[in-house]
Amino acid sequence: MVKTSIAAATISSVAIALTLSSCKPHPSEASLPQTGQPIPEVAQAIAQQPHQSAPATVGIFPDLSGSMTSARVAPVKFEDFQVVFDALQQTGGTIAFGAICDRSNQPLVRATLPQPPRLEASQFNNPIKPEEPNSKRGNPFKNKKIKAEYDQLLQIYEQQLAQDRQTLANFQQRLATLKKENQAQIATIKPQVVAILNHPRNCQATDIQTAIQRANLLFQEPSSGFNQPPRRFAVFITDGLDTFSSQAARLSADKVLLVNGTPGVGIFQTVPHSRFESPQIAVNHLSKAIGQP
Repeated sequence: MVKTSIAAATISSVAIALTLSSCKPHPSEASLPQTGQPIPEVAQAIAQQPHQSAPATVGIFPDLSGSMTSARVAPVKFEDFQVVFDALQQTGGTIAFGAICDRSNQPLVRATLPQPPRLEASQFNNPIKPEEPNSKRGNPFKNKKIKAEYDQLLQIYEQQLAQDRQTLANFQQRLATLKKENQAQIATIKPQVVAILNHPRNCQATDIQTAIQRANLLFQEPSSGFNQPPRRFAVFITDGLDTFSSQAARLSADKVLLVNGTPGVGIFQTVPHSRFESPQIAVNHLSKAIGQP
């Protein structure tokens, strides 16, 4: 009986010891600092990001026919579209310009701006600074061990802090580089766009339907390079009088802006649209619509 009791007690002691040892944190877990909220400069950069919006495909089609001289629509300048370029740099997307003339089948002048990267808290370590222990109380040998563990955690914290700051600096550099690349793209198409916008309104005929076909082709292109299908915006600066066809227009766009100073809208009567008297106001409205989440 005595031997049996001793054996049972031994087994119980071993079980208790194993249970207690399983409750202790793993050394690798104990040697890592806690994670929390992003450090202040990262949190500020995340908070200052613009709202995330879907990319956009934009088609701009000014009418260069002679009838526009009596349509009472102010001319539009390349600089008026800067707000649209700025909006597209925030969302990513394509902007394309095409002229409405006697032959509106020329290739569109276009630029595609990539979607900008975004900051997320999950991209960072977000370390919490360890609390310095009170080494003036308690067992000095135990305090020495606690101080050594604290020093180790503090070193890891400072390393992660430096990593987070470097990650933020790399992101900001990436944004600056992307902005320069976008500006270079816009500068490349500027001469061709200016040539369209400054062209005299002297085309002897008006082929609006072909311009609409070009717009539909633009909007049907695969959205490669974007994380979701782009929203489709069309701006037509025209009286809507097509000298080749009176057939009602069929335009596959999410939003159509029609700049027209005449009583009628011609072939656009069956196309849902927002109508503007001023091309500059229409362009400003477009830039705000692109930036909406």
